[in-house]
Amino acid sequence: MKLIRSLVVLFITLILLTGCFKRDNMDDISIAVTKYPIEYLVKNIYGFNSTVSSVYPVGSDVDTYTLSKKQLRKYSTNDIFVYNGLTDEKKIAAGLLNYNSSIKIIDVAKGLNDTYEEEELWLSPSNYLMLAQNIKDSLLSYINSTILKQEINDAYEELKLNISMLDANIKVIAENANNKTIIVGNDLFKFLEKYGYNVLSIDESKNKKSDYQEAKNLVSNKSNSYVFVLEKSVNDENVAKLKNAGASIVSIKSLKSLTQDEINDGYDYLQYMNTFIDDLKSEVYN
Repeated sequence: MKLIRSLVVLFITLILLTGCFKRDNMDDISIAVTKYPIEYLVKNIYGFNSTVSSVYPVGSDVDTYTLSKKQLRKYSTNDIFVYNGLTDEKKIAAGLLNYNSSIKIIDVAKGLNDTYEEEELWLSPSNYLMLAQNIKDSLLSYINSTILKQEINDAYEELKLNISMLDANIKVIAENANNKTIIVGNDLFKFLEKYGYNVLSIDESKNKKSDYQEAKNLVSNKSNSYVFVLEKSVNDENVAKLKNAGASIVSIKSLKSLTQDEINDGYDYLQYMNTFIDDLKSEVYN
């Protein structure tokens, strides 16, 4: 009997030491994600108990990159796939499910919509918080372990605090601004209106000549110095004309992906957002 007990204890010890003992089926899993903002959220909420990797190679153009069948088959072996269902990424989800009907999927944008462009889902901290909550809630629905659920909730609360600080800073800057008007090159920045800013867009796709003329007047009389524009639009005609009129162009990174150098240097979502907020402050406190 003592020998049997000793063998049982030894067996349990070996299981624990070799890491074979799992608290939950979602313990120590692999998660595939799409764009960087989603990767950032997943790593912060559940990176402590999973391996998180993007389906897009580092440095690739995520807007044009197409996954091969071989890649889809490879990524379908992950336990979870996290994506933005408001974009064509839903086609990737369908492709993965074709190869593995058991893979769990999480649509970060469930219940949301992007009015202008995808970037507003994360450049707006309030929107980004909703993405984070969707990820957290979905993970909790897949997990049974009370301990794991608590760890996820704790990680989410810490993340929520950091993003909420960004949200609060944007609001406070508007409340105390000398000039609440900002000039932007893309309509997606109109999310700032809910924070109390007067957003004047010179987005070429809308062809609003009166708005461009107003923006030019503000630059000419020194009421405004900056034009906030997504990096992809820095060479747009209206942006270039305002630059020639004396405006400084503030290029905002889309954050859809990071380069290898940015990763090596430790850049992340919070750093880029704080830089954006500092530029906002410089403009409206001018």
